[in-house]
Amino acid sequence: MKELQNFKLNYPKGSDISSILDNPEEFAEQFAQNAIETEGYRILEAKKLGTEFAESLMEEKDVV
Repeated sequence: MKELQNFKLNYPKGSDISSILDNPEEFAEQFAQNAIETEGYRILEAKKLGTEFAESLMEEKDVV
């Protein structure tokens, strides 16, 4: 789990504060796209582990 928490998200190339302020929606879209392309596998693995953990807690609750 600690390994999955080490995200290293980078800003899209060519983004500086003035270009971000000029068009924040475009920056957000590029940032999200970049994050999914570079770290998508970690996001999916973290979701899978989180789901398994939550399900195990629910099973324990049903037993008590």
